[in-house]
Amino acid sequence: MLEPTPLPDELGQLIEQNLARAGPGCDCLKCDAACCAASGFALLENVARACQEYARGRLNYQFEPGLSAQAFLHKYYDTVQVTAGDCPGAPPFYVFFPRLLPSGSLLLALSPARDPRTGEDRVLSLGEFRRAREGWIRQQSAPTWACVFRGGDIPRGDGSGRAFAGCVLHARNSRTHLTAKPVDCVFGVCREPPALLAPEPEAAARWLAAVGRHCAGAGPQR
Repeated sequence: MLEPTPLPDELGQLIEQNLARAGPGCDCLKCDAACCAASGFALLENVARACQEYARGRLNYQFEPGLSAQAFLHKYYDTVQVTAGDCPGAPPFYVFFPRLLPSGSLLLALSPARDPRTGEDRVLSLGEFRRAREGWIRQQSAPTWACVFRGGDIPRGDGSGRAFAGCVLHARNSRTHLTAKPVDCVFGVCREPPALLAPEPEAAARWLAAVGRHCAGAGPQR
C-alpha cells in the first residue's frame, strides 16, 4: 500500500510561501467553496494514491467500478506534457489534470486530443491544455460543472444528507506530504473562498520548474 511520503523540501517551502500570501487559510476538509471546480495538476504519485483510494471504495460513488490503474488514469485525468516552451530550462515532463464533469453529461476529455492534420491522438502541452480548458469554461452560461473529484454528491454515512463539497482527495497532511490530492491544488490558495488567489508569474514559474526537477521523466502509463 502506498503511504503518504514527505514532499521534497523545495516543493514544501514553495507551498508554504504561497500559502502565506493568503493569510489565515480555511480548512479544506470543511470548506464548501467552489474553488475546486477546475483543478490544478497531479503528479503520477498523486494519481497512484488516488487510484488506491478508488480501489478501496473511498471515493465518490460516481466512479465506474472495476477499473485497472491505467484505465482509471486515462478515464479520469487529462494527460498533459509540460514542454520547454511552458517551463524554460526544464526537461519535458508529464502532469495529470483531473477531468471536469459537466452536469448531466459525460466527462470532458481535452487531452489527448485528435490532431486534425494526422488524425491521431496527441497529448497537449500545458499551455495548449490551459487555453482549451479556459475556452470551454468561458462558453458555459452557468457553473454546472466541477472537477470529477469535487465531492458535492457524496451522501453522508448516517443518511443525513450530502457531505461537504470540497475535494474528496484532500487529506490533513496534503500540505506536507504527497497524497492523493493533486500537488498543484495544494500549491493553490484562496483568500476569500471561492476566489483563488493566483500566484505572481515569477512564483508560478519557480513552482513549475521545481516540480519539473522532482518529477521529470514521469510519463503517461499505457
